[in-house]
Amino acid sequence: MYSQQELVLIIAGMAIVTYIPRILPFFTGIDVERYGFLKFIPVAIFSSLAIPDVVIETGAIAPEKIVAGIIAVLVAYRTKRMFLTIASGVTVLFFIKYILAY
Repeated sequence: MYSQQELVLIIAGMAIVTYIPRILPFFTGIDVERYGFLKFIPVAIFSSLAIPDVVIETGAIAPEKIVAGIIAVLVAYRTKRMFLTIASGVTVLFFIKYILAY
């Protein structure tokens, strides 16, 4: 187990590594508009984390997760808002699993 000092150093290191790419363009004069493809990185990361869990659950396809995923994709396409997308997917999944008791 890590000591408290090691945990603080790990968290500080992760914070530094996270924020350096965000503040670097301001100090180096890099033209951020030139790299417009970077706006797709959050979507790519979110989808790489969400899709495996939606499609496969312990070796079997989970239809309730697929339905919730489709609803979330439609909300994302329509609204372009990450929070609303996640909230709609979780709400639909909750409704199917616990209200309909599927």
